[in-house]
Amino acid sequence: MKYLLLYKLDDMLKEKILDGYLKDGFIISYEIDNIILIKKSDITINDEDIYIKVLFSFINRSRALLKNKSFVSDLTDAFNYASKKEEFSKFDNKFEWYIRNIITRECL
Repeated sequence: MKYLLLYKLDDMLKEKILDGYLKDGFIISYEIDNIILIKKSDITINDEDIYIKVLFSFINRSRALLKNKSFVSDLTDAFNYASKKEEFSKFDNKFEWYIRNIITRECL
């Protein structure tokens, strides 16, 4: 299982990178406002849509930090953690901790 986040890439770069990943067997899991989440596996984790909503809500809260940055980030660790959970719990902050660390690394 592999998840990647493509954040605000310019059109030409996005087309090249996305085409390469799609040829390698990735599928688009979610896309909004030039922010694309792609995944390698056809396996769906429990409550995947909720984890994706948590991811995108944190990205929306972090837009001031990210400003005009563009990047490709590996979110596999966060989603591997989520796949081990039986169900989503709003009191479990470990998934958001993974996301926060990834976004913070991109801001530096």
